[in-house]
Amino acid sequence: VQEDIYSGYVMNTWSPSWGSVLAGVRVERAGYESEGFQVVDDGSEPVSTSTGETDFFPSLHINVDVTEDIRVRAAGTRTIGRAGFAERRPSVNIDDANQTIDGGNPSVKAEKAWGADLSFEYYLSGAGIASVSGFGKWISNPQFESATIVGDSQFDGSGRDRSGYIYETTLNGQDGRIYGVELQYFQQWTFLPGALGGLGVQTNATFLDSEFTTPDSPNADARTVSFPGTSDAILNGSVFYERYGLSARLSYQWRDDWIDSLDPSDERFDAYWDDESRLSASARYSFSDRYTVFADANNLTDELGRRYRGDEGNPLEVEGFGRSYQIGVRVNY
Repeated sequence: VQEDIYSGYVMNTWSPSWGSVLAGVRVERAGYESEGFQVVDDGSEPVSTSTGETDFFPSLHINVDVTEDIRVRAAGTRTIGRAGFAERRPSVNIDDANQTIDGGNPSVKAEKAWGADLSFEYYLSGAGIASVSGFGKWISNPQFESATIVGDSQFDGSGRDRSGYIYETTLNGQDGRIYGVELQYFQQWTFLPGALGGLGVQTNATFLDSEFTTPDSPNADARTVSFPGTSDAILNGSVFYERYGLSARLSYQWRDDWIDSLDPSDERFDAYWDDESRLSASARYSFSDRYTVFADANNLTDELGRRYRGDEGNPLEVEGFGRSYQIGVRVNY
């Protein structure tokens, strides 16, 4: 697969007394050429495709300085997410015995989205910030792994009509949307007396609501589901110490369960990753600008990764990598 992208943009920034405004538009011309093979029981034959498209991506960003310490930001954007080379390859494997085809899909369309963001930020002492942000994305042609009926003659050959075969590949769903809210607090508590002024906290929490509609599959009607890979809630928190050449941090991360892949025929067989959490710690001590010793410890609670179908009572995979530790010395010349 060869991808050639030519782009250009125009933009301007205004700086009124109350803040700043940045506006612009980017244009991209993307061309794709791909070559591969259709592999069948009795051999293979070469295939090739060529496509191209031109897109425009306008954006507008506004910052309002309410006070010296309070800022409001707003943005409207147009974005794109193109499929990877593996998803766009024309190569497929054809199984005439089971009437199935699996492989790439050079016809898969890029995801495109309109986005809107609004945030309220309060800047604190100790290079700190407390903020609340809301965002929305309205997405066309969302990509996901599933299956469909071929429906045309693109894979016909050797006297076989394969228009009714099941085609497992990367597909485009119908329009979808993602809404979210993010809360953030970060501050080193320099106002504390003495050595305690090195303590600080960094936290953020994100809450998401997403959905898109799948196309009709071979054995099921279209349905509305969450975007694969998106959790309803994601939490991160760290307690840190930065002073006297010492940098130490204890961090915790947690995310709710999320869809890994969709079953083309029955939602009871959708694959999920269970919710997961991680606790880690790290420390650095600099003797000088040249010498630093460090220690890292990851997955201190020895968490497992669990994947299941439909619900937690149908485990599909359990994986564990245990705790890991690393110590060392860094020397800067």
